[in-house]
Amino acid sequence: MKIWEFLDIPETTKVLLIRKAYVEKLCTIKPEYFSIDGFLLMREAYLKALVYARTGEFFDYEIPEDAAPVIVSQDVLSYVNMIDRVRKLKLSKEKMKQLPIAVFVRYNDIVRFFISMMALHDDFYSRIELENWKNLFQAELLADIEVIEFLRTDVLKSCAANPLLPYSVWIYLDLVFHWSDNVLKPMQGCEKELKILSVETDPRWDLNFSFFRMNEIQSAYETENIAPVAIWDTDYSAVLKARRAVIKHPNFERYAALRRNVRNAIISDDSEAAEANFEMAVSVFDGDPDLYVIMFEYLKEATDQALPRMNKDLQLLVIDRLIEFYPDNFSFQVCRADIYATQSPSAAILEFQKISERFPDSFWVLFRTAEEYIKIGEYPAAKVIIKGIEKNASSVQNRLSSIGGRSIAVGAAKEQYDLNEQVLQDIISLKTKIKKKDATQENIKVKLPKEEKKKDKTEDKPKATREEKIKVKNEAKENKEIKKKKVKEVKVVKIKEKPKRKEAEPESDPDLEDDNAEV
Repeated sequence: MKIWEFLDIPETTKVLLIRKAYVEKLCTIKPEYFSIDGFLLMREAYLKALVYARTGEFFDYEIPEDAAPVIVSQDVLSYVNMIDRVRKLKLSKEKMKQLPIAVFVRYNDIVRFFISMMALHDDFYSRIELENWKNLFQAELLADIEVIEFLRTDVLKSCAANPLLPYSVWIYLDLVFHWSDNVLKPMQGCEKELKILSVETDPRWDLNFSFFRMNEIQSAYETENIAPVAIWDTDYSAVLKARRAVIKHPNFERYAALRRNVRNAIISDDSEAAEANFEMAVSVFDGDPDLYVIMFEYLKEATDQALPRMNKDLQLLVIDRLIEFYPDNFSFQVCRADIYATQSPSAAILEFQKISERFPDSFWVLFRTAEEYIKIGEYPAAKVIIKGIEKNASSVQNRLSSIGGRSIAVGAAKEQYDLNEQVLQDIISLKTKIKKKDATQENIKVKLPKEEKKKDKTEDKPKATREEKIKVKNEAKENKEIKKKKVKEVKVVKIKEKPKRKEAEPESDPDLEDDNAEV
């Protein structure tokens, strides 16, 4: 049988009519005649009709007689088991009597609601639209708190089985069924589902689904055969650009599932799983900034010591793509320059100079440039930058505080102003650092030992010839003899000038003196 015979409607491209026919067909099946195989064949017809409505494919598709080749996921079985259990309540009068009065009275409406919800959830491109859920829940059925109490656990388990829904849809469902508040009684045996709910309603993971709203989509069979690209490939960016031109209508449901896998791996801090799913996701679709943002934030938190080379290349690739998405984003450009700084100060200086041209009011970029100059010993260049900051500080800060600055959004002006103020304080320590370096260089004087100086002097002189050596030797000998002769002459002169010593007079003899006296 063809898909339209199963759905009992003429060929159409209107998704709403196809979904309504599917719900009506399932609701008309009596509980005692309901079977899993029959349901799977009906669901196969429904899915193929949706693909035809969006792509024109499967117009003549024949539904197999046997349900064995039909693929079914756990989330579908969760809905089927829930619906089957609810419908079989009608077979037991005792169980029906045990139901709350509001549930008993609206039993058929509750069954239709579950089937309608399953049909909506089974269509990815319809379930990501919040308006479709609001239209489904506008029924008077959900105005009764007893009905809400009856539905809330089964609805949570069914949604948690396939949680690939936008953040806004999860918030809306939580408001309707009071899963996370204390309005109704706490649910028992739903710890796993409540944990999923806490993640899906976390504002940090409010990922965008607006890219997936297309009139035409590519079938899953085409994108699943595309081989992923290795993230460490040097030509990765070029490969992705070429792939964007080939895949005009990606399989967004597959991409959204891979993106969710990346998010879950990041939450559990499984870097290998995060990179592997990121690689597969961008191979399916490379136009989602949210995927690159969550990967960027994850890689940014990792320390450089724990970051292997492949991850640094991946981080640089992610930042380059984000700059393509947000060319005026200051943080992404600075982060790329910081990565260059870990590899080459010169490359970082060039990158900071480019950023400074784009954001002339940012002192922080100039300050980082000065730091990179200091790393390579270019202190004069660093001094020039610091003087420029100090010279223009007053005018730039006044401009930021009044009109929002140049090349910067008004909302970010205050943040830029505060960052500049911090730089003006940090400049003091940077100037002190430069002064110390200058003082160290001035005090360092190369002093050679005496032996080394003599050695250097002899090495500087040219080697003398044999005749010159003999001449020098004779001159030295003559000089020596002249010195000796001069010394002798000086001694002779001294001897001549010395006075003679007086002769000693003979001592007088007393007897002789007496004789002379007598005479």
